[in-house]
Amino acid sequence: MTLLIATPVGLLLGALLGVRRRTFVAAGLVWYACLAIQTAHLAHPSVRGFLGVEALPAVQGSHYGQYWVAQPLILGLVAGAAWVGARLRRASRRPRELTAAR
Repeated sequence: MTLLIATPVGLLLGALLGVRRRTFVAAGLVWYACLAIQTAHLAHPSVRGFLGVEALPAVQGSHYGQYWVAQPLILGLVAGAAWVGARLRRASRRPRELTAAR
């Protein structure tokens, strides 16, 4: 859920706000909210995770803590998506600047 929701939101925030501190803070807050909701959902004993993995042991840190190790990587991906969104914003504004100068 963190990957599927926070990454497109990061891209959208970057495209709307550009590269600013508030863009990355907002994207981080979206990631954090998704992480909290996802962890609360997976903490129930009868829930299975992706590909049928037992969710509760994964959240509790067994299996080498793969769930928690992946989360900073996903946060980095969200920040990268925000940066790419800002680059797309800059690239979309460039042709207008060139035509306005004529």
